[in-house]
Amino acid sequence: VMTVSFHKYGDMFFPGTGDAKEIGEREGKFYAINVPLKDGIDDSSFTRLFKTFSNVEQIRLLEIAWAASISLLMVLISQ
Repeated sequence: VMTVSFHKYGDMFFPGTGDAKEIGEREGKFYAINVPLKDGIDDSSFTRLFKTFSNVEQIRLLEIAWAASISLLMVLISQ
């Protein structure tokens, strides 16, 4: 099972997990994708991120991880 999680993330935000670098452990490595978001993301940015991950079956796993990193950077830069 692969999980993709879009969630608020930041300093001092409980529980402190869900960083983009957290991709699963042991046999589950590369089966978790975290898309941490900061307050204030607009609808078009969220939609773009969601569409990036909505066709997971069409994209190889490493490409997904790369896209997540790039998308996260784009969101952080635009804020």
